Amino acid sequence: VTLLLRAQEQTGDSLAYATAVRDHAGLWHPHHVLFGPLMAAVGQLLQAAHVQVEIVTVGQIVNTSCATSIIYVFFRNLTACGLRKYIVAPLAAMLAISHSFWAYATQFEVYLVPSLLATMLCFGAMRQRATRAFAVRTALLVASAILFHQVSALLLVPLIGVAVVERAKTSLRISITTV
Repeated sequence: VTLLLRAQEQTGDSLAYATAVRDHAGLWHPHHVLFGPLMAAVGQLLQAAHVQVEIVTVGQIVNTSCATSIIYVFFRNLTACGLRKYIVAPLAAMLAISHSFWAYATQFEVYLVPSLLATMLCFGAMRQRATRAFAVRTALLVASAILFHQVSALLLVPLIGVAVVERAKTSLRISITTV
């Protein structure tokens, strides 16, 4: 699927990011602090394993791995939430054959890593109760997503809303039980 749906050419931003990583100039971009270092690290790991690839290919490997993981997390967590596989499988298949999804996955772009983290966060929140461990995992996922792309800070909006509602429900329960 990836070969059929991959981007035929890189965008201007993709080429600028790839050049920054390749040349180690501007590796720490202020809008996506960890993206460049991750790509550089994966590129160095591949070189250490004697695999010679261009930096754009490194980005495509990382992003397609994230895209594949997103599809898996999507499928796994929807079935874990009680949806039947015959309902979830076509939904996951639609995502898997989406041209736009794979176009981003095969660009040297910053969006797939934080998208994977956001997918893990959303589906994790659907399945878990609010515990201290859940709060720590949530904080780590959100912080990581923000460091991979600053727009991920928008994930905080629904999280704060849920926290406020949960707090209000807890306060209401405490008030009712004391009366």
